Amino acid sequence: MVGNSTQAVKVIESLKVSSEKYGDIVNCTATAWAGYNESFNEKLKTIRILKVEMVRPLVLAIAVKLRPDLAMRCMDFVVSCVVRSSVASTNRRYLESSYADIAKDISSESLKTKNTIRDRLKAVAPNNTEFETAFSNFSVKSPPLARYYLQKIESEAVSGRTLIPNEDPSYVNLEHILPKIAGSSWSNLMQNRIKLTVTDWAIIAC
Repeated sequence: MVGNSTQAVKVIESLKVSSEKYGDIVNCTATAWAGYNESFNEKLKTIRILKVEMVRPLVLAIAVKLRPDLAMRCMDFVVSCVVRSSVASTNRRYLESSYADIAKDISSESLKTKNTIRDRLKAVAPNNTEFETAFSNFSVKSPPLARYYLQKIESEAVSGRTLIPNEDPSYVNLEHILPKIAGSSWSNLMQNRIKLTVTDWAIIAC
């Protein structure tokens, strides 16, 4: 509650900082995150690709209230939660309410350690079994989303090697790897298997 001019000035200054940070979050302004490593802005881009606007208040609280090193670690938890929830089609109202509650507690400094923030997000996200079940039937029709998931799968597959996936869409295209109409040369594959693969999956082709 604002009781005098000094407090009013502090509130205005706080709102100014928050509004600028929010703009940097929405626009993924790389220059705004000089005290962070490059992966922080990449995670902001991931949230934009996934089109999960409801998580922005939580990201804002993390950016404003936490030290850069802690904020970067917590963003790993946020992206993990967002991806799992997106794949499992978790109820949007539940997610919006949960993200808002966590953002409020970070802002009030009730949550201020890596472990407590991780545990709160872990309670919101689908567990491993739920995620694996949902992912086994997951279908992606948006090219940016398909590219994101395939890049992450490929990055995990080549972890520790010198080759890494190219993320530039001007050089990397999403293409089907099986024909929509299979000829005799594909007789060793079941027709329904081919149909399912072509409909639901694509692979990055260099």
